[in-house]
Amino acid sequence: MFFNMILILVLIVAISAAADNSVEDAVSEINHGQLMVDWLRNRGGFFSPKLEIRRADPLDPTSYFAMFSKEDIQSEEVLITIPRDCLIDTGIDPFDPEDREMFQCQTIHNLVSEMRKGEESSHAPYVNYLLAQPRGQITNTWSDAGVELFNKVLIPREIVDQDYEGSTLLPPYSTSKWMEDDWVTECKGKSDPLELHAASMLLQRSWDDVLIPVFDYMNHRNGKWLNTDSNSVHGSDPISVFAIRKINAGEQIYTTYNTCHDCGNRALDYGTPELLRDYGFVEQYPQRWIFHNEELGFEVDEVVDEEGVSNGDIEVTDWILEDPDETDIDFLLFLLEEQFPVPDDLLAERSEDVPQGEWDKIVAYQKAVVRAAEAGLVAMRKLGLQKGSSEL
Repeated sequence: MFFNMILILVLIVAISAAADNSVEDAVSEINHGQLMVDWLRNRGGFFSPKLEIRRADPLDPTSYFAMFSKEDIQSEEVLITIPRDCLIDTGIDPFDPEDREMFQCQTIHNLVSEMRKGEESSHAPYVNYLLAQPRGQITNTWSDAGVELFNKVLIPREIVDQDYEGSTLLPPYSTSKWMEDDWVTECKGKSDPLELHAASMLLQRSWDDVLIPVFDYMNHRNGKWLNTDSNSVHGSDPISVFAIRKINAGEQIYTTYNTCHDCGNRALDYGTPELLRDYGFVEQYPQRWIFHNEELGFEVDEVVDEEGVSNGDIEVTDWILEDPDETDIDFLLFLLEEQFPVPDDLLAERSEDVPQGEWDKIVAYQKAVVRAAEAGLVAMRKLGLQKGSSEL
């Protein structure tokens, strides 16, 4: 299971706040990003002088670090080049016929080795950055109480207090805490905090079996915000990041975790719920909601005026998989009327067993799926669809 799950986790970065897609750095005076940039340049890499890594709010010492443009950048301009010897990977020929499922294990073992070396590691700035990341960011590393509460949000509400081993009503469909067992049994690792942290870093930050320094500071956002792309990490060439449009001075630099060309079919089967599960954040708009059990998927985005300013509403901008029908209206009505009734006693008050950060993400997810369902209903009715007769 460890391998199958990691194989679909193709990108990087875990994020804390429900309101932004930002690297969840511990509060620190250390700008790990700048230290990595200096290290990258010393290793023969390139980091454009038009870029900087800084706090999102320079006046707030607790705001997250991210990558920003310092001046205008033109479309197709190269922003970052990362030599392959800067990566942490398997050290195995990617074309070796050996079972590729073992590659993720080997990368974690290599990362553990570098972490144990500390300042003696040839990747010390990157290793120190990973060591500084907070624990418990993704559902696989949440508390038992947090996972139990999240699963109660996902399963059909009428059986929320029963033992339930079927498919959840809502995505993400796999939130069990399998990582520790699989790391120890399948990868022959140890159940100690350092090794488990290394395993979680691969889960959150790798492209398959490759960890890429500096890239981590490009956060995820799709739509009009997306402004970069890169060549494939699965080759022999250095990894090159380039602008896909003009980037104005002061813009944050974004990548995408589900519509890149190293992302496979993620555009069709990986959206907002999976990003929360695997990276630890409820993404900003646009969001992609894919309800696989219903064969329903759509993207929602903010409604903006002629000046490009959001009025606070959201709308469906694209249908994913197939056009909706009456059964999809029934499903969304069920979500709004039965799964998330008002008032919602399940999330009325936080239990002290559920850490605040986990609680905040669960509440943010619930609010996001309700808003998406409401927008979906509006869009379906505009198409002339009416409530059907299916029983959910």
